[in-house]
Order: sequence, then C-alpha cells, then structure tokens
Amino acid sequence: EQRLLAIDGIGATLVASLRDFFADAHNRALIHKLLEQMHPQDAQAVAAGPFSDKVLVFTGTLAHMTRDEAKAQAEAAGAKVSSSVSGKTDYLIAGDKAGSKAKKAADLGVTVLSEAEYVDKLSRL
Repeated sequence: EQRLLAIDGIGATLVASLRDFFADAHNRALIHKLLEQMHPQDAQAVAAGPFSDKVLVFTGTLAHMTRDEAKAQAEAAGAKVSSSVSGKTDYLIAGDKAGSKAKKAADLGVTVLSEAEYVDKLSRL
C-alpha cells in the first residue's frame, strides 16, 4: 500500500478501494479471465507504442477531451502522467492557454506536442 501511496495522484481512499476490490475472489477471477482473453499482440502494441514508459504532462485547455480522458488514454498507452514538468518529463501535451508549464518545458528541452499531435501519435497504437 505504501508503494501505491507514493504515486502522484493516488491517495488513501483509492488504495483502500483497490485493496477491497482485489480482496474479493470474484473480482480476482474476473481479472484473470480478462488477462487470458487479451491477445499478446495487444500487449506488445502498448509496450512498443510511442508513449510506453514515457512521462507526460497535460496543460492548457484541451479541445476534444477532458483532462481525465486524456490521462486515461495516456495510461492505457503505457505512459505515466504527472501534474508538473520536470527533467523527467518526456512530453508536454499543450492545449489552449498552456501558460507557465509550456515555458518550463521549453527551458528543460521537453518535447511539446499539441493536442492534435498527441492524438495522432496515440492513434498509431
């Protein structure tokens, strides 16, 4: 549980919910069944995708999705989503009125993608 709590954006309530979910034998069986049905090429596509093992930060107003939707898509593509730009950030996805995060990304040499560029890369999975 401590390892989960160390992850940015995960709190005690979510950890408790996850613990309760996985404590239920029916839920564990369902997860195993889903994993068995997953095609190996699906897992390979995510592992080889453009955002696999990359750190992404979203900033500004996204025109075609909510921040939560963008985060979920990125995580499904194997990325870690952070709320702040740092030297560990691989991509900044900049919507309208990106502000100070875009400046910091430029100063650090972080690759900045528009929402359209992000969606285009994501669609290549």
